[in-house]
This record gives sequence, structure tokens and C-alpha cells, in this order.
Amino acid sequence: VDPDARVEVIQEEEELEEQQNRRRRRQLLLHDGKVMTRDVLVVRVTAQSSEIAHSRERLSEVVFGPVGTPRSQYEACSMGKLLLEPAKGRHIHQGVIELHVPVSHQGKNALHYLEDMDEHLQPLLEKELDQYDHIMYCVPEGALSAHNSERWNAFATVGHNRLVMNEPNCLYLSTHIHELGHNLGLVHSGRDGVKYKDKSGVMGYGYSLIGAPLMCFNGAKNWQMGWYHDKAVELDSTLERCGAWKGRLY
Repeated sequence: VDPDARVEVIQEEEELEEQQNRRRRRQLLLHDGKVMTRDVLVVRVTAQSSEIAHSRERLSEVVFGPVGTPRSQYEACSMGKLLLEPAKGRHIHQGVIELHVPVSHQGKNALHYLEDMDEHLQPLLEKELDQYDHIMYCVPEGALSAHNSERWNAFATVGHNRLVMNEPNCLYLSTHIHELGHNLGLVHSGRDGVKYKDKSGVMGYGYSLIGAPLMCFNGAKNWQMGWYHDKAVELDSTLERCGAWKGRLY
């Protein structure tokens, strides 16, 4: 084997391992059982030839309102351990900022359009994009999905802070919680080998509803988030005298 080629492979493996470690560290942020507050910046995007139908006040209401919003639902699902707060800044109003992108989004791949939005958003902010915990872009219909499909709802970067919602999905509760879940490191929940088929949590099947349903995650995802570790009991079933456990978890 060419020694240069071998070194190159090792470097790729090390880079992959470091990426996985960074993602793992981000996922473990919530696993210590402490209360964590994360800021959310909602971006109302106006494209070259169109804008979304809903005002920034409306977007603020559906994201940060007291009931049936990602803010209220994450607090409820985490039992008060994850608090989402509106981002603050000079151009930000109740967690929402207006952004005009002077290029056409019609027929453009949404991943490429995300680059355009990032480029035009940064000058309006007082800190770097990656310093926000979550950035939620709400874009007008017309862009294509990451796979160049005309029909798509939303997408998010797993273990990072960006998510993009295609109108009218900007208003739907399960879309908000699902995509924020990706930011927190969660992947999809399927059933019988079918992606999204799981209806026991929000990382599976989605609902095009405003303020409903008030769902959390399935058991596996709840355990991964670590919110209930202080109420968990581990039993070793391999012991001959394992016995039964009695007590209150909540």
C-alpha cells in the first residue's frame, strides 16, 4: 500500500471521528440534567419576487406563545429542563427578524438558497450566525428541496443550528419541534423500516396543524435527550436475583 495513501485515509478517519465527537458533545449538552436556556432566532424571509403571508408578529406568536408552541412544548416535554427564548438584537422584534434576499428563489435548490440567506442575514446581526443556538428560516414557496423536489416541508442540519421551513409549514407545531429536534442531534423515527411511520413521537409522522398535537418524543428519543435520567432506575436482568423494583419515578 502506498504510504501516502495510507496517511490520507487515516486523516479522513480522524476528521470523521472529530466530526462525530463534535456532534456527540452537542448532543450531550442536555444530558447532565441541568436546566438549559437556548436562544431562537426566527427569520421572516422576503424573496426577490414574493414574501410569506404571515407577519413577524404572527410568527413570534406561533413560536414563542404560551400554549401550543415549540417554546411551551419543549419546556413541557423536558419537564422544565429545556427553555427556548426569543433571540434579542437591534433588528430583532420578539425573536423575529425581517430579511430581504435580493435574488430569486424560484426553482432554486433550498440548500443553495440557505447560503444566500446566511450571506444577507449576517450583516444585520450583532454576533456570528453560529453563536445563535437555533436559526429558523421561514421562506416563501417556490424553492426546491435539497433533492430538487417541488414538494417539501422543511429541513434542518443535525447537530447544528439552522432549519428552513417552506411556507405554510412555518406555522405548524410538529414541524417546529421536529426540525429543532434535528438541531439537537435527533434523527428520524420510523417503523417497520418506513421513515416517518412512527406516530408515537414528533420525530416520526408530522401533522399540518397550528398549535397541535401536543406531542413529545418516543421513548428512545426521550432517553437520548437525558431529560429524565434523574428519574431512571437501571436493573441488571443478568443477575440471578434481580428481583422487582418498586417506587415512584415521578
